[in-house]
Amino acid sequence: PRPQCAPCTGWWSGRTFKSVPARTLAQMGTGHTRLPRYARDKIGTIEGAWGTFIYADANAAEYKHQPVHLYTVVFDAQDLWGDEAVNGDSIVLDLFEPYLLSIEG
Repeated sequence: PRPQCAPCTGWWSGRTFKSVPARTLAQMGTGHTRLPRYARDKIGTIEGAWGTFIYADANAAEYKHQPVHLYTVVFDAQDLWGDEAVNGDSIVLDLFEPYLLSIEG
């Protein structure tokens, strides 16, 4: 069975997760991460929540089964790939909560 995570109490708490803006971290520590370089320090929109999963970064580094929340984040393709991207295309990534920062005031 999958370990359960405590209820979300951060800035995500109580959200419907529809069109919530967030910025990804600019820098990651050394070692394993599931946050692609091309998506770092970029603004996207949280469009869904998947519940809690084992945080792959902590599991790979320390073999800790640390459950954290996982979100679907949508990015404008041109924000990630520049002019090489097709106008109107989107990139959809499932990202762990520790990768995301609030940009709401």
